[in-house]
Amino acid sequence: MSIPPQTTDRAPAYQDHDEPPYDIEHETHQAARGFERVPPWDLDAEQGSLGGMLLSKDAISAVVGKLGKPRDGIFYRPAHETVYRAIFDLWAAGEPVDPITTAAELVKRGEITKVGGASYLHALVQAVPTAANADYYAEIVLERSKRRRAIETHTKAVQDLYAEDGDTDELIDRSLATLQDLTVATMEAPKLSVADRWQDYLDQLEQGEDPSAIESPYKDLNDVVSIKAGDLVTIGAETGGGKSLVAIQWGAHVAMRQDKPVLFFSMEMSATSLMSRITACTAKVDLGRLDRKKDITESDWDKIRAVSDQMSRAHNFILEDDGSVTLSTIRARARWMASKGMPVGLIMVDYVQLMEAETKANRGNRTQEVADISRGLKRIAMDFNVPVISLAQFNREAKDRKPQVTDFKESSAIEQDSSVILLMHSPRDSEGEIITPDEITMTVAKNRNGVKGREIELIKRAHYARLDNKRHQ
Repeated sequence: MSIPPQTTDRAPAYQDHDEPPYDIEHETHQAARGFERVPPWDLDAEQGSLGGMLLSKDAISAVVGKLGKPRDGIFYRPAHETVYRAIFDLWAAGEPVDPITTAAELVKRGEITKVGGASYLHALVQAVPTAANADYYAEIVLERSKRRRAIETHTKAVQDLYAEDGDTDELIDRSLATLQDLTVATMEAPKLSVADRWQDYLDQLEQGEDPSAIESPYKDLNDVVSIKAGDLVTIGAETGGGKSLVAIQWGAHVAMRQDKPVLFFSMEMSATSLMSRITACTAKVDLGRLDRKKDITESDWDKIRAVSDQMSRAHNFILEDDGSVTLSTIRARARWMASKGMPVGLIMVDYVQLMEAETKANRGNRTQEVADISRGLKRIAMDFNVPVISLAQFNREAKDRKPQVTDFKESSAIEQDSSVILLMHSPRDSEGEIITPDEITMTVAKNRNGVKGREIELIKRAHYARLDNKRHQ
C-alpha cells in the first residue's frame, strides 16, 4: 500500500510541459494582498485527487463522495476546479474518463489552455503513484477548502464591522450562520434519491414513530396533529386566553417527559415568574402562593419536594426572559445550545408580536415587520431542523366570536408560514359573553400533516398554571 505523500503548500516544479497553468509567484502575491498570507491549500492533495480520478473510475466515485458536485472554492487553483468539472461531467454522463477524453472535453469547451494544455493532465497522472489514495487526498482538499471559507467569512465580517454599514446584530448573525454551515456541513454528495432514503424510512416505520416528532401534553391533540422538525406551529388566542399556560406546560412536557432540549423565549414574564408557573404546573401547587412566596403550606412543600429531583435535572429546559428578542437572538442561543452538546429539540416564542424587528428596513410598518419575523421563525425551524412553536395574539375583531386564521394581529403572513395553527377560545353565548370561563376550545385550524377542523376541549386550571384534556382528567 502506498504511503500518502507529505502535504505541503509548496509550488509545483513543472518539468513535463511547456505551458504552466499559472504564474505561482503572481498567484501567491494576489492571495497575499487579500489575506496578508497565502490561504490554506495543498498542491499535492489537489493534484493527487485529480490524478487519481484520471486513473480510476473507482477513484472518481470516492472523490465525488467527499467533494460533491463541482462548485467554486473546493479547489484553490481555478485550473484544478476546471479539470474537476470536466471529469465530473464525463463521469456523470457515463463516458470514459482518462487524460485523453478529458483533454478532448476541455478542448470542446474552449478551456484547455486554462489548465495548461493536455500535457498538464498527464502530469497530474504522473503526480500520484496509485489511485487508491484519492479519497485521502480529497479529504485534505475538503479540509483546506473549509479553512479558506472560514477565513473569508471572518475577513468579510471584520470589513463590514469597520464599515459601520448595517445592523450590528444582523452582521454578526450572518457570520455565525456561515460558520455554522461550515461546521455542520460535510460537503459530501447529498443523498436525495428514493433509494438513498429508503432504509432510513423503513427504520422509522419499524420504530413506530418519527424521532424528531414532539408530543403535546394533550392526548386528544396528539391523536390529530403530528409535529415534526422544520414545522412552525402557531398558537393563537386573545389576551388572557391561556396561550402562555399552554406554552409553559408544553415546554415542560417536552423537556422533562420526552427529555428533549427546549429553548423557551418569554417577552412578557421574568424567569422567576416562569419558574413559579413551571413549578405550579408540575407539582400542582397553588400559583398564587408561589408568586407571593408566602402562605405555602406543608402540603405544598411535600408536592414541591416530590418534583425537586425532576426539576433539578432539567438542564435541558432553557428559559430566556430578555424582552428584546430578535431572530438573531434565537439563532445565537440555539447555536450556543448545540455547542454545549445539547442541540435544541423545540423552540418556543411567547409571543411573536412582541419580537423586535431584525433590521430597520421596514421600521414603522409593523405589519411587514411581523411578516418578516414569521418567515424568519419558519426559516429557523428549517435551518436547525427543529419544531418552532410561536404564540400569537388575535386582533380585537376576534374577541366576541369564534376566531379564524385571518384574525392574527398585525400579520396575515402567519397563516401562510405556519405548518400547524391552533386557535384557542372560550365558548360564548349569543351576546358574546363567555359561558364557562374554565373551559377552552382549541381548534386545529390548519394542519399540513393531517386533518383540520378538530376541536380539542380543555379545562383551564389557572391556580395550577395548566390546562388539561377535558376527556382525560
